[in-house]
Amino acid sequence: MNKTPHRNLPHLVLLAGLALSGTAMATAQIPDRIRIGTAQEALFAHPLGPQLKKPEVWERLAPLLSASCSASWRGYMADWELREDKLYLVALHVDPCNREPRAVPLDTLLPGSTGPVHASWFSGRLVIPRGKEIEYVHMGYESRFERYLLIEVRDGAVVTQTETDSLPADR
Repeated sequence: MNKTPHRNLPHLVLLAGLALSGTAMATAQIPDRIRIGTAQEALFAHPLGPQLKKPEVWERLAPLLSASCSASWRGYMADWELREDKLYLVALHVDPCNREPRAVPLDTLLPGSTGPVHASWFSGRLVIPRGKEIEYVHMGYESRFERYLLIEVRDGAVVTQTETDSLPADR
């Protein structure tokens, strides 16, 4: 990889963003999106994170990223889908602050993957805000909503779904 400063800037910006927790980010962030049935909703989680910790995956994505705005420290936005109780990566976009983010073919990130990819690498909680925003907070995903759908996922498969009017402290 070329070591000139301008080539490393996206890498450094994204690393700084990933190092910050959701509560430490100074700007509300553009969330990933998830389709559940016919509804497309915001997703306050980063299921792609475990894949990006793999150096070979990171090296394929990093050159495509740019430091475009403070509302996207990650530099990308992913589209997900829940189908038949499984989580799938459907699309990936870089420069999400632009009016028309650039699509990245899934096989660029995950060679051999052309369609929805079962996210078998992900285990954790998906947080989907629902209803009206009742308090805007200019930080990470800290804005408050009327309710939340919490989905526990293990190895890309849905384990439980719970709707609540408050977020658990360990989100």
